[in-house]
Amino acid sequence: MSQMRRNPLSQQGAHIDELCFDWFSRARVDNILISGEMVRQKAKQIADEVGYAGFLASSGWLQKWRKRHNIAYNATGDSLDLQEFEAVLVKSEPISNRDDDDDDDEPSPVQLIGPIFSIDEAMMQLARLKEFARDDYVSYQQLLSLENQWSWKWNNFKKEVP
Repeated sequence: MSQMRRNPLSQQGAHIDELCFDWFSRARVDNILISGEMVRQKAKQIADEVGYAGFLASSGWLQKWRKRHNIAYNATGDSLDLQEFEAVLVKSEPISNRDDDDDDDEPSPVQLIGPIFSIDEAMMQLARLKEFARDDYVSYQQLLSLENQWSWKWNNFKKEVP
């Protein structure tokens, strides 16, 4: 039985990989949509800049790069439209489903910090969550998406109110 051996990236390849992922992360934080071809072009540009002439940003490299960094591309995007967003807010279950008569247990998070009454308070809590999740790329991106949804919804609501 033969064992498959993974070829580790060369030092230069790892450097290109890291720089490309840093570029990708910054672009996604700014909500810039990135295609696979854009990643390949940027990787080739980085390789040229660091003097690694033997680098080819092939589709195989791109596939492995995406796998290494747990990146999935969506053809339609991952944001919800307004109706779906409102439905999620209405139909969501409470975070804690403990019985109310369990007074001996720990207080719920809502009891500890109090309910949120305004968009400003909600955005402040969201900012705290983003700070907490800053090292988890996927969670951070989901929180950014939520922040964008809320900001968009709030800005449209303010336009409707005289």
